[in-house]
Amino acid sequence: DAAAQRQLLHRLGRDLYADRVLLSAAVANDAANVKKLLGTAAKWKPLAFPLRGADIAAAGVPEGPAIGKLLADIEAWWEAGDFKATRKQCLSELQRRLHEVAAPA
Repeated sequence: DAAAQRQLLHRLGRDLYADRVLLSAAVANDAANVKKLLGTAAKWKPLAFPLRGADIAAAGVPEGPAIGKLLADIEAWWEAGDFKATRKQCLSELQRRLHEVAAPA
């Protein structure tokens, strides 16, 4: 579907995505969707994830692997939401996750 294509384009970049489309079509001997998928890639504009490690650190997370893990988890959440969450919403999600971890079980 279109959301899955955008996720692949975000993760792979336009060139690698196009290469994988062509390889998949060749392996499957099925060129039916190649033009459409390559057209999607040609129109795609890279999206910048709105948070950085400094945002995680500013929220009180000490330097170390926890920053990278939180950043990757929130970016995956952002991708799963089809890249619609704003910076403010990503920061809210960060706070939600931090409170979830801090709350006693």
